[in-house]
Amino acid sequence: DKAIRAQAYYELGESYYQMKNYEKAIESFKKAKKYSPDEKFDFKTMFQAGLTYEKIEKYDEAIKIFTRLLGDVANEENWPACRLEIAHCYRLGRDFEEAKAWYQDLIERHPKTIEASDAYYYLGKIYLDVEGEYEFAKENFDKLKEEFPEKIFIPCSAEAELTLRKAAKAGLIEYTPGAKEFSVKGTLDEKQKHALKFIQEHVLDAWGSTGVQQAINKTAFELLGLMVVYPVEDANKLASGKGHVLPDAYLLKKGSTAIDLAAAV
Repeated sequence: DKAIRAQAYYELGESYYQMKNYEKAIESFKKAKKYSPDEKFDFKTMFQAGLTYEKIEKYDEAIKIFTRLLGDVANEENWPACRLEIAHCYRLGRDFEEAKAWYQDLIERHPKTIEASDAYYYLGKIYLDVEGEYEFAKENFDKLKEEFPEKIFIPCSAEAELTLRKAAKAGLIEYTPGAKEFSVKGTLDEKQKHALKFIQEHVLDAWGSTGVQQAINKTAFELLGLMVVYPVEDANKLASGKGHVLPDAYLLKKGSTAIDLAAAV
């Protein structure tokens, strides 16, 4: 039966993909299409083949597949996903102008979709990380938050955070992770002054922080429902047996008991 053979080859392709044998995965997906019982299955197999080409950085091959799928009227509801993957391929292949054009096209053709939210995000990332166009980056991130308020979104600059932490460790500045500013306490050369001024103006002033600590907090305390617990020996002084105040901190699920804390310690 063709349908059974098609499904068998498709599942074989998924297995090869999980095993990271991507060439065999592509071969299996193409065989699945050969025995495909209908247009929906055609689309599913070739979309997976496109994703696999993308995974092994054969972006031209992936783009050819996704572009062909855009002409499949029977699967028009999946066109936003095809446009998104084409944009991703151009971005990963470092053709940022084409990537921006495809992301923008997706936003205009398929507004308010999950794919459009991703397009806003990656447009912002290109402007932020590649082109240093912070105003354009902020514009796209703001649109993302405005049009998709149900999404949790925190702009981050790991590079800025790392720079600030290194400068603090070297004694050049005072900086608390998550803060919106820092203070200079050491002697800076001109290059260091320029870098820190750039971070203050284009990251901290624009976003309120580097976003890294906020992302960690949001994940730990809201998404995972954790709380910070400080085990101490002296509850009045909040100190350990050696007199250290709040020497340790543990992340436990909200509602955890003293027994749970003891198990963690």
